[in-house]
Amino acid sequence: MNSAIILAGGSGSRIESEIPKQFLTLSNKPIIEYSIDTFKKNTNIDEIILVCKKEYIKSTLIQKLSNSYKIVTGGNTRTQSTIKGLLACDESTRNVLIHDSARPFISNKIINSCIKHLTENDASIPIISCKDSLLELKKNGIQYLNRDNIKLIQTPQGFNYEKILTALKNNTKNYSDDFSALLDFDNQAKYALFNGDHNNFKVTTNTDLALAKILSNEI
Repeated sequence: MNSAIILAGGSGSRIESEIPKQFLTLSNKPIIEYSIDTFKKNTNIDEIILVCKKEYIKSTLIQKLSNSYKIVTGGNTRTQSTIKGLLACDESTRNVLIHDSARPFISNKIINSCIKHLTENDASIPIISCKDSLLELKKNGIQYLNRDNIKLIQTPQGFNYEKILTALKNNTKNYSDDFSALLDFDNQAKYALFNGDHNNFKVTTNTDLALAKILSNEI
């Protein structure tokens, strides 16, 4: 069984919005619904778990979705929220895909690739190349990095269910993504890195929001 966890506990701090970014609208549709709809229509996904902030559980939007998906109250950190989502998965879940709700333009191709690579791996991670020059700031100056060796990580990140649950439950850190938690717990874990999609960006800043509006045909 393949389960999808959508994390919707983020705030709107960097986008300077009182409303969390995942609840802002694109073409009269909340950002969060874009990825939910894509997972819903994918025949490889058997269930969807939405992890949401407590204060938004009773919102009109979340209540509308509650008949179709499992709704779970998030924790104080991303890692805690992910664990709560994992514990809400069906007992027969073998693979789990963990996705950021602020990435509205997830594709079926990425979802299917995530699941395909889990046949022989503990994790499957979409990545994209960096188009800009990169430098590292150091106390004694700067150092340019070889961008060919630098990759940007996207979600959904796919995992063997038992592997990622064990990794997260046995660590006390708050990880920015779940792949790093798995590697921190088991550096021998098998993983596949595959091509993501530049359109699968995370809406984090006002510039991201403006681009998302264009892609959703709002403007």
